[in-house]
Amino acid sequence: MTKAPQADVNAGPAAGALNATLTQALALMNGGQRAQAGVICQAILADIPDQPDALAMMGAIAGMENNPAAGVDLMRRAISRKPGVASWYGHLMSMCFSLGQWDDAVAAGLEAVRIDPNSAVFLTSLAAIYSTMGDHARALPCLLRALLLSPDHAETHLCLGESLLAQGDYGPGWAEYEWRYKRAATQGVLPAMITPAWNGMRIPSGVLLLVEDQDVDDVIQFARYIPMAAERVGQVIVACDAGLASLLETVPGVAQYCRRWEDVPPHTVYCRLSSLPYLLNTGGDLNPGATPYIQSDPARTETWRERLAGTGADGTKRIGLAWRGRHSLPLESLVPLTSSGTATFVSLQRAATAEEQAVMAQCPGMIDHSADMADFGDIAAVMESLDLIITADTAIGHLAGAMGKPVWMLLAKPADWRWMLNQDDTPWYPTMRLFKQAAPGDWESVLSPVNAALSDLLNQAAQAEEPKPRRKAAPRKAAPRKTEARTKAAPEA
Repeated sequence: MTKAPQADVNAGPAAGALNATLTQALALMNGGQRAQAGVICQAILADIPDQPDALAMMGAIAGMENNPAAGVDLMRRAISRKPGVASWYGHLMSMCFSLGQWDDAVAAGLEAVRIDPNSAVFLTSLAAIYSTMGDHARALPCLLRALLLSPDHAETHLCLGESLLAQGDYGPGWAEYEWRYKRAATQGVLPAMITPAWNGMRIPSGVLLLVEDQDVDDVIQFARYIPMAAERVGQVIVACDAGLASLLETVPGVAQYCRRWEDVPPHTVYCRLSSLPYLLNTGGDLNPGATPYIQSDPARTETWRERLAGTGADGTKRIGLAWRGRHSLPLESLVPLTSSGTATFVSLQRAATAEEQAVMAQCPGMIDHSADMADFGDIAAVMESLDLIITADTAIGHLAGAMGKPVWMLLAKPADWRWMLNQDDTPWYPTMRLFKQAAPGDWESVLSPVNAALSDLLNQAAQAEEPKPRRKAAPRKAAPRKTEARTKAAPEA
């Protein structure tokens, strides 16, 4: 809400006082003091039931407090009593979208743009919904109009970048994706840097500091470009979380890694890891080096191989499962998979909760060593003893792909831009198979084909292990007897 509300009462002192009170509540809400703003609105509604500005503000607060269902109801009540406020439709668009009510979100967005056609914010939000629906053709005019109105609007550039990347238009997509760090929400993420940002130039004697940014998923995904960067500088140092250090140190070209800022040695330039495909001008080359590009530690691998050796019958498949990540799915939904055939199922989810442990206890052939997996290095070592990993959109899925392990990724709708459109494979990870929701929240549309595919896989494995019946030997034919040539005695004369 950017405009001061106007009281829906007769003109006069009462209207002026109400306007002042609403303006105070609006300032508190926009300043992050939502609880205080809500108290004021509730007091107004106690005196003037269904006062539209107070209803709208309560609806916006509900949305900000992660209660979009209540927010939608309040906002619709406000709009029914006072139509024509663009910002209210903007809030309604966002809340409907968060509930998966995409058609309602589009309708609200179109009305917001109709009332205020010069709002880059509304145009960008509407474009983001179109992109999520896979309708990039309708998203593009909204984005171009928004950039005409506000050329430096970072959210618009980022939305355009992700739309282009989802469509496989990587050159301009990477350029627009760089705007992600020009948004207000990302300012101050890095400490004050003491060297200039790298532009991809060759510095044969220089030291490049690569900084982990975004999520663990992104770090693993973009680590594939480190060897290319190493070819342009004298040395590469990686600043990363301690849990990732044992993985990234195996990537070719990494000379050193640092877990704390105070441990970072002198360097020439720095770069965010996820900026490498843009700076290196990779275009659509998503696998510039060999896959796998991340290796597990041999000593850890052998330790876990010995530990898992006694689990399951000889020759049965070992399947790794993970369910918490960028888009999680209920562990309960994976329980039917454990009855798909003879296999050993291994939890790859660290720090399993008591509730998750109780669910795993119901799964045939499920084992859980999560308490002993200290970091991603242990997870990678466990994966080396697995035949398949089945996972939601998690860092574990990215790790399996980076290691070249067979992996099935179960994707919610909307899926992230990196999983592209209308395909069940991905150029990012050649050994990965994608299973995508048909509609938001519809995990059955994913789990049914996964269950069928897993049953086929395990049945084929079981048949391959069955001893083949010996063919009954055919009876030998008796060899013909050798007969001596006998000469009959000549009759006596």
